[in-house]
Amino acid sequence: MIINQVITEAQILHRADFLAGKVLSYWDKEDFVTIGILNGCMPWLSALRASMFRQMGDSRECIDYDFYATSSYNGETEGGSQLIITQRPSLSLKGMNVLLVDDIADSGRTLNAITDLVYAEEP
Repeated sequence: MIINQVITEAQILHRADFLAGKVLSYWDKEDFVTIGILNGCMPWLSALRASMFRQMGDSRECIDYDFYATSSYNGETEGGSQLIITQRPSLSLKGMNVLLVDDIADSGRTLNAITDLVYAEEP
């Protein structure tokens, strides 16, 4: 199978470095937690966190991370009408700065639902 490469690994890492710098400058000296939306976020979340740690050096302690996992298919080939949360973060998000990381935003439905759940925890 031939796959056309649209974006190179170098371009992805460059963008991760850029966005990591933006996040770190926004939350300068403040703690925050990264919350990934599984499963697609893993490669991007890994690249972003690695960029953050490279840029921080020893200036911060560990940035916590956790995950939401969802399903919206219910056995259908198209997205089902009900979003099912199959995993919630084990970390308390109350009073925390939260960075949500997803792999792709198509309809925005999953990201909107997760955002509502995060806000309900009073970050």
